[in-house]
Amino acid sequence: MKLVLPGRRPAARPSLYVLVFLAVCFLFGGPAGVAMAKGVTGPPAAETYGTDRIIVKFKPGKNYYAAPADARAMRHMRRAYSIKVPGGEKLETVMDVYRSRSDVELVQPDYIRQACLLPATVAGENWGIARTGADKLSQRVTGNSEAVVAVVDSGVDARHPLLYGRVLPGYDFANGDDDAADDNGHGTHIAGIIAMEAGNQRVRILPVKVLDSSGKGYDSDIADGIYYAVDHGADVINLSIGGPGRSPVLEEAVNYAVSRGVVVVAAAGNSSADASGYSPAGIQACITVSAVDRNDTITKFSNYGTVVDIAAPGKDIVSSVPLDADTDGILDGYTSYDGTSMAAAFVSGIAALLRVNDGSITVQQVENAIALNADDAGEKGRDPYYGFGIINFSNYLINEPVSLKILAPSPFVAQGNRLSVSYAVYGTFSGYARFRVDGLFYGSQKVPSAGCYNTVLNVEALAKGMHTLAVELLDNTGKTVAGGQAPFVVPSILDDQFAGWRVLGSARENIPLDHTFTVKFSLPIDEKTVTGESLQLYRYDTAQPVAVIIRRIDDFTFQMRPQEALEPATRYWVVVRPSIRSRAGFNLKEGVVAHFVTVQSS
Repeated sequence: MKLVLPGRRPAARPSLYVLVFLAVCFLFGGPAGVAMAKGVTGPPAAETYGTDRIIVKFKPGKNYYAAPADARAMRHMRRAYSIKVPGGEKLETVMDVYRSRSDVELVQPDYIRQACLLPATVAGENWGIARTGADKLSQRVTGNSEAVVAVVDSGVDARHPLLYGRVLPGYDFANGDDDAADDNGHGTHIAGIIAMEAGNQRVRILPVKVLDSSGKGYDSDIADGIYYAVDHGADVINLSIGGPGRSPVLEEAVNYAVSRGVVVVAAAGNSSADASGYSPAGIQACITVSAVDRNDTITKFSNYGTVVDIAAPGKDIVSSVPLDADTDGILDGYTSYDGTSMAAAFVSGIAALLRVNDGSITVQQVENAIALNADDAGEKGRDPYYGFGIINFSNYLINEPVSLKILAPSPFVAQGNRLSVSYAVYGTFSGYARFRVDGLFYGSQKVPSAGCYNTVLNVEALAKGMHTLAVELLDNTGKTVAGGQAPFVVPSILDDQFAGWRVLGSARENIPLDHTFTVKFSLPIDEKTVTGESLQLYRYDTAQPVAVIIRRIDDFTFQMRPQEALEPATRYWVVVRPSIRSRAGFNLKEGVVAHFVTVQSS
């Protein structure tokens, strides 16, 4: 499951950036209505799979011994085999042959994944420990549980002074033996970050070697490694590996882990691409982590997209390596790497500390805690680069007082007749939540402990326009111990009229009453198509148009100025209809709306 705290799901990186109100950019499609999307392609050709093996999983009860004699049975996924493609034959052709068989359940490339790191040169202390708040969290942990983090990677150097005494016996799936030592350096670097975060807390490292000495490994070995980690007591699995291509086999293994209470953390990848097309980053059940630098800026290499849940330090990260992998000129067993690999390790370390503090904490509660303890960055709210923000447990209180935070509805976001409410409860609490709308009772919900909760209220009887939701926490004696309020909107007919149109960002607030709006297009515009019918301003609650004066600034840019001052504390919509055309005859791909709310008073 992805982190489920509600909020606007971010779109994948657009081909043109969108600036709301100051400059609104719109993209055009061709005259025939065919929209072009940058970076959207079909499945890769057989020659681009980058592997010489496929995975075939046979149906239950079928003669799966019909696999070739040299097929490599996966140790922990029953009925699944990694099969080498004969020399000279195309991968896709061989897969098609197996797909046509009635006894085959699944066929996919046995992708080769690799460590998500880049070389770095900056030495010094590991700045990410303080940035994530792990140093303070490790000192506050009061629980006495032990947490095991499985580093599914290139192995771990158990002899390194930083790791000595922390490393459990593991297994080497890359070579098929019990020696999970690190012959690459990447896995030891990951384990070192986790160990530094743990401090003196009882965090152990389970080395599961799935990458060879070059830092590469097959999906079949990685999936086997995940199963092994779960069956050998892992509380957290760190997957600082990845590559393009969806992998149902990896997804099945990750789902197995999560279903058995294991937190799975994955690096987003280092290709400056949409992580949804990568595995394991794109798997829903993972916590997917992007990378930031010392300035809290997303790194140039980090992948992005709707699957990103959280960001963490991933630039110039110092940690342990075996001596033969220490290439920075100072032979001390430490070096600096860049990558979402390092970012994922920071999140795994935090998850381990949460489990040391409370051995009964669930996967969902760990994920919620990570999402709630993040510094918002980038666009307000969740976005495709930072997810919920940059992880920061500096202010996390182990025995915190009871408090409540309303997560949804967000202010000024239109709701239907059924109002979806999400809220987070912090501290030691048991009781119930009571819901009021405009002071009237609208229902209650049992709240047995701290965590995130959801409910739906029927607001069909409410008038259209702004309303106020109040949520109160009452303990088992009926005493109110915490509460919060959030405004929301019952939709007007504009929501139906422009349903399915593209919405630019979230509502802007505190817009001046005499504001002039600038609308910027991506191509030179046919001025005759920009009229009071194609470029409009609406008052939201009444759904009435507002008279505007439209002025051309240049070939790309037009301004809208309301003929009269706008009303204070009122919601408006800017509407750009698809009838606007470029000079070359290209129509807008879709109708577009942008929301804003005026200042409270004049």
